[in-house]
Amino acid sequence: MNIRTDRGMAKAYQVRQVIKAIEKNEDERMTDNYTYRVAWSAEDAEYVGLCAEFPSLSWLAPTSDEALSGIRRLVAECVADMRDAGEAPPVAMSDPLIAAPRE
Repeated sequence: MNIRTDRGMAKAYQVRQVIKAIEKNEDERMTDNYTYRVAWSAEDAEYVGLCAEFPSLSWLAPTSDEALSGIRRLVAECVADMRDAGEAPPVAMSDPLIAAPRE
């Protein structure tokens, strides 16, 4: 993709769009490494999607696939909101620094 003008410079709004796209891609890659789980909730009579790194979040849906995709979208939105607010999202449990046994 070329965002430069004929003078060789990108417009400010183009730079912002590219930066936002890069950040979204980074957020999606980061959330891919999070630990997700789907379980049946007898109380709700639906599947519930959960994320270990965000224990306060859940997503109810009639199918397990919808519960998983729902919680993944919700986590991605939370990560984006945290970044916008200048907060650091939680590190994935699968991160080698967290998963490695401590001596």
